[in-house]
Amino acid sequence: MSDFHALQILLAAGELGVISSLILCAAWLCARGKSAGRRHLIWLGAFGALLLVPVMATLLPGSIVYSLPAPQGPTAITPQVLAASAAAPAQAAPSIRLDVPAVAQALALVWIAGLLLIALRSLFSALILGRLKRDSIENPFEASELPPPVRTSRVELRVSNGEQGPIAWGIFRPVILLPQRALYWSGERLQAVLLHELAHVRRRDSLAQLLSLAACAIYWPNPLVWLAAARMRRDAEMATDDAVLCAGIRASDYAGELLQIAAELRARPLSAFAPMHMASPSALEARLKSVLASTTKRTGVTAMDVLKTMGVALLATTALVIARPSLAQDSGSATVATAPLPPPAPQAAAEVPPPPPAPATAEETLPAADATAPTPPAPPADGVPPVPATPAVAPAPAPAPAPAPAEAVVSSDGAAYAYTAPDGTPMTIQLRSTTRRVHGRDVTHTSIIVNGKPVDVNAAVARVAPEIRRAMAQVEANRATLAAEMEAHRRAMAAAEEAMKSAGPAMQEALAQAQADLAKANIDLKIQQQLDEAGKRIQIRIETHPHPGRRAAQQNPDD
Repeated sequence: MSDFHALQILLAAGELGVISSLILCAAWLCARGKSAGRRHLIWLGAFGALLLVPVMATLLPGSIVYSLPAPQGPTAITPQVLAASAAAPAQAAPSIRLDVPAVAQALALVWIAGLLLIALRSLFSALILGRLKRDSIENPFEASELPPPVRTSRVELRVSNGEQGPIAWGIFRPVILLPQRALYWSGERLQAVLLHELAHVRRRDSLAQLLSLAACAIYWPNPLVWLAAARMRRDAEMATDDAVLCAGIRASDYAGELLQIAAELRARPLSAFAPMHMASPSALEARLKSVLASTTKRTGVTAMDVLKTMGVALLATTALVIARPSLAQDSGSATVATAPLPPPAPQAAAEVPPPPPAPATAEETLPAADATAPTPPAPPADGVPPVPATPAVAPAPAPAPAPAPAEAVVSSDGAAYAYTAPDGTPMTIQLRSTTRRVHGRDVTHTSIIVNGKPVDVNAAVARVAPEIRRAMAQVEANRATLAAEMEAHRRAMAAAEEAMKSAGPAMQEALAQAQADLAKANIDLKIQQQLDEAGKRIQIRIETHPHPGRRAAQQNPDD
């Protein structure tokens, strides 16, 4: 992150804090002296404007622009600059510099942490509401016990298994949850509570609570946002109280019911991120004063009030966003190219040094008796490198070849790894990769450095190529053997299947014969059992009814 972007982030954070504070202060001034319903509408418009500020800030530029100089590039290298740098002292005075990117990143991390914490608490509250709905029972009341507005509405009425309630939530499928003791409430209390919660549903207070929660998540470092959210919840409760009073319930009776409900239902299992709670003790005193006041305005809001509030909020947000300052970077002062060295001043003909000797060939390197070694010219005193002069008879040197167009070199030096060879020799292996972009294509060259010396990869591959071929041949041989074994196994399985198919009829016939023999044996056993039982019955009959002649003999033993 550059310093310019970090400054933009810090400026945007400050602008959001200032704009949100101005909007909330303006809403507080406009809400003074209004009815509870209109105060709630003004707060809702303020929170909607707060949610529009980041979106409009990305679309609309600020009218006040501060230009910052762009980062300076390398300075043109001239003899004067070289002389000035040589004359400058080696050490500079130490300076304290604020690391703006680090500060911006730290603030961004803190803001994201707060945003995630609020989101997690909201999710926890939603899970609690879902569990309360699952653990509750459906409407157990008779239609005659409910007020007419509740009968005709599409609100889902439920009764919890504990003391949670009365509360209402839901945007598309609203739910009214009553505590368990509501089954024993009087008709007047039940009517007052249901009218209060139904007013929340009709006023779309759940949607307003969601918008305020989103604004609190975005602007959580600003304490005015949390105060405004609490004030909007209190005004929502007062507006629903006014709706109950406008329905025909006496103020004294309704105030008494509020006191009794608050005294009976002290526990509040839900957090401040959940929907409004009728028995909340935080704003009970202000609500009772508003209910019992005789001069309080209890009128609701109309469609014209909504349109005017939306229009004013949109115009105020647009004006504040346009009037904000913004940063711009001056691109005219950015100089990143290095200026070339200027050509040296021409020298007089008498001061031109002789040309440097040409590179010697193989034949010219032999020693000669009459040849003397050329002496290099002395450097000039002004420190400017001389330009060698070329004799008129010498040919012009060929121009240097131009580098390949659109060529970029990217080098990557890998880390060195220590390795011990099998013979105990320590080795250091390093991979070095160089990528060149030539004519739109990336060409990568990788080299291996062992103990600080490059290794010829091609030669290494050529040395291990025979081993690789032998290993591949062994793999192929093993593959052929495995294929032969698999074929033999397949044939054995096929032969076994054929044997099973051929022996199948004989096995079925033997099984049928065995079943027939078993059935016959069962029949013979049953017949034998019947014969035994018949013999036993005959024996018993003979013993109990003896023969007449035998009976007479038993009666006249003397005869």
